[in-house]
Amino acid sequence: VSYSLVLHAYASAAGSKNSSANVGAGIALQNAEKAEKILERMEERYKRTQRENVQPSTVSYSTVLHGYANAGKAPEAERILNQMIELSNIHSSTRNDTHGSISPVQPNLICFNIVIDAWAKTKGHTSADNAHSILSQLENLASNHEHLYPNTISYSSVISAFARSGRDNAGDRAEELLQRSLELYRGGQDGLKPDSITFITVLDALGKQCIKTYQRRRNTAERDSMEKRINAIFDQMNELQASGDDQVRACTVSYNILLDLYAKTLQVDKAKKLLEYMTEQGRNGNNHAKPDIVSYNSVLYGLSHSKRRGDMQNAVKLLKSMEDGLFEPDKISYNTVMNGLAKCNEPRSNQQVHAIFLSMDERYKNGTSKVRPDQITYNICIGAWSKSGEDKAVDQVEKILESMIQSDGISPDVFSFTGVMSTIAKSGKDDAPEHCASLISKMKELGVKPNRYTYNTLINCWSRSGRHGAAEMAEGILIDMTEMNDPDLSPDSVTFSSVMNCWAKSGEKGSGQRAEKILDLMEDYSKSGNPNLKPTKFAYGAVLNAWAKSGDDNAVQKALDLLDRMEKMYLSGNDDARPSVPSYNAVINGFAKSDSPTKATDAEAILNSMIDSYEKGNTDAKPNDRTYGTLLNACAYTKVGTKKDKAAAFRIARRCFREIISHGQHLV
Repeated sequence: VSYSLVLHAYASAAGSKNSSANVGAGIALQNAEKAEKILERMEERYKRTQRENVQPSTVSYSTVLHGYANAGKAPEAERILNQMIELSNIHSSTRNDTHGSISPVQPNLICFNIVIDAWAKTKGHTSADNAHSILSQLENLASNHEHLYPNTISYSSVISAFARSGRDNAGDRAEELLQRSLELYRGGQDGLKPDSITFITVLDALGKQCIKTYQRRRNTAERDSMEKRINAIFDQMNELQASGDDQVRACTVSYNILLDLYAKTLQVDKAKKLLEYMTEQGRNGNNHAKPDIVSYNSVLYGLSHSKRRGDMQNAVKLLKSMEDGLFEPDKISYNTVMNGLAKCNEPRSNQQVHAIFLSMDERYKNGTSKVRPDQITYNICIGAWSKSGEDKAVDQVEKILESMIQSDGISPDVFSFTGVMSTIAKSGKDDAPEHCASLISKMKELGVKPNRYTYNTLINCWSRSGRHGAAEMAEGILIDMTEMNDPDLSPDSVTFSSVMNCWAKSGEKGSGQRAEKILDLMEDYSKSGNPNLKPTKFAYGAVLNAWAKSGDDNAVQKALDLLDRMEKMYLSGNDDARPSVPSYNAVINGFAKSDSPTKATDAEAILNSMIDSYEKGNTDAKPNDRTYGTLLNACAYTKVGTKKDKAAAFRIARRCFREIISHGQHLV
């Protein structure tokens, strides 16, 4: 009894929730380990004295097991369970030979269920398999020991483990266990009747699996098949209820799972129909199935993400109906509709976002605390104005940002500032780059750390400005980013490509050389162990454009050399270097702008190379209207050279024109 009291004290302390998560977990483990030390002392004392009043029993071991489970240490809990199983077998055979009695250590169903539950609550890729393994072990033992037959808790815990695992087949595994449980229950095992929580857990796992699979593959047949299985589970719930089991019924939570599935797999009409059914159930007095705010928000999500004409405005109308008394909207309701409007391409959608924001803010000021605009709300508004391109967009986003800064409890984050910077960059104002730079300084003052996208936006701002020296400034930002020694600020492929594009747009003398120098730097980073910085066709295309527009004496040859390099890398298996239409067009354009007397012939050679690449399988190299138009320019402006050169240019122009006509309207 003395030992048991101390064991119980330590095991109970292991389950204490009084400390913070990390500290509490550490203390809980220490207490569980101390409990095991006490258990070891009991074993040692019993071996030495053979006094039965100190011999560890099932309670002793299960107390330690429980302590480890409460500490979140499933492997240790399973180790103690295995010790109990081993002791029960060995001790039983020894005692039966000598005294005819059985071992005092006999693991019971509770011990197994505790360990199964511990694994179910443990994060890890194999946790669900470990929980299932113990269930299988339990089923095997039950063939000779009826008291060890699994019950609803055993199956529900393993089902929960698979549902939480996040695996692609989590729903499949959970459903298999549910059907096994139902089969055993119908075969006479009353203790295996699934409860509502078990059904809901399986529905949720299957629903999430269906959503994930559909969003990845857009396979409607696969989606419909999984939906059929989900509906079959609803039928099973209804059958149990019809047989007199009022504890198992389709309820608001289970219907919400189906609503979420419909909303996220582009089945808006089904979502609306189900919401109507739930509303009717509520009117008829079935409060277990009436819609709640989650139900309405799911339908709002489906309407807001639908690409079907009119659905976005239907979401706006539903939100207005909710405001007018249909069902009190919450913050998620407003944010969902505002986000849908911000991302759609409908005219004046930014104005609608702004109007909904004002309505939301007014309701909050009138006492509805659950609709207080949050950081997400403000950022959606900034994004909507940024996308609009309206003249007053900059003023609007700056007002929103200042409102966040002055607000009590709502602070701007990096996305707030970067959204405002993006709006300023799009405005084309003369002082846009300096304005964006000042916002980065403001961020730092407020303790908001800029990220890579922030600096990419600043580079983009310089690129859009078209000012003399813009490319120099953009390159300076890139170099600063490489020297910051911060993984969150290290440049990515977008950063490098943006700076190279900036040089290409500048058309300044030496721009081709500067752009290619950055390309070389990018390749060096890639070769030194950063595969994310491997140059793509867009990076190479930017350098080709830079050379073509630079006006340098050797610009066309440099562009031609780079294109040849791309073709060789592509043929050797580097698909990232695959030359595309813009790549070839840039070189043709370089020839067209040059003073070479043979530029028409040289440009046609590039076209022929382009056609050859396309015919050999490079689908990105099919000539387009710009290709032929640029070649015609090269022919038309062959002003220097001999009569032979000009005659050749005219012949090429005629061939080019016939090619345009023969290819039909898409080239005209």
